[in-house]
Amino acid sequence: MRCAALVFVGIGLMGSGCATLTQQPASYVDESMKASDGQAGAPVVVQWLAKELPVGPTLVYVEPSGSEGEGVGKAIADGLRARGYAIATATEGVEAEKLTRVQYSLSPLDRATVLLRFGTASGGQAAQVLRRGEDGQLVPIGPLTVRKDGQ
Repeated sequence: MRCAALVFVGIGLMGSGCATLTQQPASYVDESMKASDGQAGAPVVVQWLAKELPVGPTLVYVEPSGSEGEGVGKAIADGLRARGYAIATATEGVEAEKLTRVQYSLSPLDRATVLLRFGTASGGQAAQVLRRGEDGQLVPIGPLTVRKDGQ
């Protein structure tokens, strides 16, 4: 019952915050997150982006969060690179219309539950609730919630 309530809280937060996700100047990772937390969230992001973006012509820039030691952005970029995407390491000198910016936010809902929100400036946004297991690792729980632009 508590898990279901947390999923609905996560969905509510996603719905209220997704409109502003791509307006932020950079991605965000809460200071309470561990660098290894990115390893749990990145596959969710990579799998969704692989369905949304064509591999060949897409140049992806994963917006950094600026948090020291966070591994989310690097794990997303590495996962996309492994699937054949071209990854930009900077935006200078790249035409804006040729670049797909990916932003993410990883923040706690409570001591054991984390909300991962992510999306692109040109596409939609998605959210996944993750729960910290007894071993300390985050695992996805509940459905991936997706919101397309204009919905």
